[in-house]
Amino acid sequence: YLEKECEREILEDGGPIEQSSSYHRFVLDLFSWGYWWIELNEPKSASSMKQRLLLGESFWDCLQLFDSYPGFGDTDSGSAVAPGLGPLRFRPDLPPPTLDKDWSVWVFENTGITLCEHSKSGIMLTFDHGPLGMLPLCNHGHADALSVTLSYQNSLYFLH
Repeated sequence: YLEKECEREILEDGGPIEQSSSYHRFVLDLFSWGYWWIELNEPKSASSMKQRLLLGESFWDCLQLFDSYPGFGDTDSGSAVAPGLGPLRFRPDLPPPTLDKDWSVWVFENTGITLCEHSKSGIMLTFDHGPLGMLPLCNHGHADALSVTLSYQNSLYFLH
């Protein structure tokens, strides 16, 4: 059951079904704790979870490239146990960006998040064009649907 839920919560592009970056960190931590427990006790049964966790961590690390963290959706501490206390994390390679002149662009189609970084000016943009979140309640993703976040010189601006 845990493997199926991991596959449902972490989308094929590594983003969160709940459309919330802080809940994504929370979910990644919970599933990582579960994965490591299974790995210690039944190593063969956790392989599909590892692949999905690698995708989720890759998505998370891509968000962390930005000067000012481009959070989206509802927010909280994003901690499964306590702030600063988390499981051993995977360190996957980042997905390669699409390059367009001076822009690096990462498009996460399943999640509905596009990240753009301008190499010369330091401008970073986040576009939230995804669904409202996990049906039927869409609890966490509704807060900023269709929003644009601009980061410049370590300052964050929300454009709605």
